[in-house]
Amino acid sequence: MSVFERLRVGLRRTTDQLVGRFDRLVADGADASGVGAVAATTSIDTLDTLEELLIEADIGVSATTQLLAAVRDEAGNADLGTVVKRELLGLLEAAAPAPVTAFQPQPEFIRLPKRGRCPITGLTRSKLYDLISPNEGNGFKPPVKSVSLRKPGQTKGTRLIVLQSLLAYLRGEVAAFQQTIIEKGAGE
Repeated sequence: MSVFERLRVGLRRTTDQLVGRFDRLVADGADASGVGAVAATTSIDTLDTLEELLIEADIGVSATTQLLAAVRDEAGNADLGTVVKRELLGLLEAAAPAPVTAFQPQPEFIRLPKRGRCPITGLTRSKLYDLISPNEGNGFKPPVKSVSLRKPGQTKGTRLIVLQSLLAYLRGEVAAFQQTIIEKGAGE
């Protein structure tokens, strides 16, 4: 199992644990009708537990404060899970990266580093090579495009990675991870 796959498995396990704890918090905060409505006077324990979960999820102090304020504001009016999801989605949308503009030029190709990490993505040479090489892990269809520059008659050359292809792959991985978080939260 590659380092990236181990990281993904570890993140998934952490996500499952956090989502499970959040689901229990919503269930424990449910009113007598079984609806997870935020109680008119949300208990300090519930707010403390929610704050702990958000900090452990590495949401950040500012976002945690904003989410807790929204829960207090919605007291008695909305489902706890719905309030938190709505606020989290709002934070994710607000944090979306700005599109690349003419003032932020990026190269069309990047060179496969001889050693170390890619200066743009931080990925190691071995991970980049896995992404551009046909292998069993990717069904012999590399997810990232690359070209090799060679002089006629030479077997070795310079490997160039199509940067937009690499960035599109990475954005897809991030989007898939975010979608799993949203789906786990929606399965309340």
